Amino acid sequence: MIKLKQILNEDRHQEIMSVINSAKVGDTLPEDIIYQYVQQIHRNYDDFIEGDISDRIENYSSYTLKNIPITNINIDEFDVQDDLVDDYINLYVDTKKMIPIVIGNDNEIIDGIHRANAAHKLNFKNILAFVGND
Repeated sequence: MIKLKQILNEDRHQEIMSVINSAKVGDTLPEDIIYQYVQQIHRNYDDFIEGDISDRIENYSSYTLKNIPITNINIDEFDVQDDLVDDYINLYVDTKKMIPIVIGNDNEIIDGIHRANAAHKLNFKNILAFVGND
């Protein structure tokens, strides 16, 4: 039974990441896809549950993928773990991909403070972000 559950979870993970990876600037995705996306990329499930990430994601019914100037985002908004920033820098160096962050329509980071800081350290001018729609 556990093996089947793991396979189903892995299939759902691949499905969600396929939707995220195929999204183009201007595409709009429903809140539930963004919710699952953020839930899946967190290393520790408790980080997702104990914070208010889920509530902040649910404030918007949909999210549009946009290219946002990094200077429009407060990268000092939350505490940052330097080792996670370094992990995202290394991931970008290896793959040349930075997975999108999630922000509200006021440019407040909902999820992705470490990715935003990595992009800043890599001297990105812009960062891909799923931006909440009212």
